[in-house]
Amino acid sequence: MYEIYTQETPNPNAYLFRLATEPFSEHNLEFTREVYPTDNSFLADLFGHRAITRVYICDNFLTIVQDGSASWFEVAGYVRRAILHGFSPETIHELTDESILAKYRVIPPNSENPFLNEWFSTKILPATEQDGGGMFLRDVDGDTLILQRVGACVTCPYVDITLEQGILKPLQNVLPNVHRIAWA
Repeated sequence: MYEIYTQETPNPNAYLFRLATEPFSEHNLEFTREVYPTDNSFLADLFGHRAITRVYICDNFLTIVQDGSASWFEVAGYVRRAILHGFSPETIHELTDESILAKYRVIPPNSENPFLNEWFSTKILPATEQDGGGMFLRDVDGDTLILQRVGACVTCPYVDITLEQGILKPLQNVLPNVHRIAWA
């Protein structure tokens, strides 16, 4: 039995479910209704709800994104039941099979600039994970950072504010040659 703490996120279509347990995943995994391992009973159960469109698993939390067709009261109750009845270390172990990781793992930063990798890992990722999402550095192309967003960040209506105020301006203080951000 898990203690489950729910948390609203800035994204009105995303909700964070934090489990009072040791971290259960060393990988950031993201699944969508259209693309997930259907033989995993836990994910199949989650995507069985008509409104759930995305599941992001990281550390000791899950972020559930829905399409807005159901109330969070309904969706949160459904997710809690799914966690209590179908979530286990074995479920997560199934999801860390190499064939699954190859398809669904959010790949760590790959910039050749160690400063940028460290900056994103220590400044950006922890801040976005607090809100149930994540932004990962994929590449640098001239004056443009190429980012990937996951979890709650994918559909967040405030992502432009996060980019401008939370990423671009602080980064320009230390790397003035960065002028734009694009999505991978």
